[in-house]
Amino acid sequence: MLAPSFPEQFLAPLGACIVQWGAFEELHNRLLFAFVEANGGDVTVVRRGFEPMRKRLKAEVRLAFPSSPKIQAYIVNILGEAKAIYGDRNLLAHGYLSTRVQINCPSGDAIEPKHVAVTIIAQGVKDKNPVQKEFTADDLERLFFKAANLAGRLQEITLDDPRLPQVSSHEISLLLAFRDKARLQNPDTPLYQPSPSHR
Repeated sequence: MLAPSFPEQFLAPLGACIVQWGAFEELHNRLLFAFVEANGGDVTVVRRGFEPMRKRLKAEVRLAFPSSPKIQAYIVNILGEAKAIYGDRNLLAHGYLSTRVQINCPSGDAIEPKHVAVTIIAQGVKDKNPVQKEFTADDLERLFFKAANLAGRLQEITLDDPRLPQVSSHEISLLLAFRDKARLQNPDTPLYQPSPSHR
């Protein structure tokens, strides 16, 4: 029987990271298209790829809420945090993965699990430069929770009773009005469909 390329304890957290990031990115993209259309733009010319779409959503948020700096800050902060973990997610999803096993056992002692440190090494290319990073199973779990937290906070703006820290009731009313205009209240639609005028 062939051994897996990395230990079994990494399989579940690695898969969870990939799936959870996909859920965040899908919500991010649907919200971007909704914002573009509500702001009078053309969704068919939006550049694809997470980084250009992330930058475009920042611009659309500022256009939609010019007098609501706290709403802007709430969404822009999420997008900034997403950029910070996007590189790790890409490296894990698209890079070459290998395993490193280090045994730190005092001479003469029997090897026990506590003496064995296992990491996976992800290698890839960013901006034409080689990139390499090591991850423990705990690192992957933290990455999963960061992506889940981002998705939850971003979805908050689509709810009937959004709870945004330090955002006034007046700004919340502006958010709800825009939400209805942009059809943000249906975040679970499998794929965003532009209105007939943009098809």
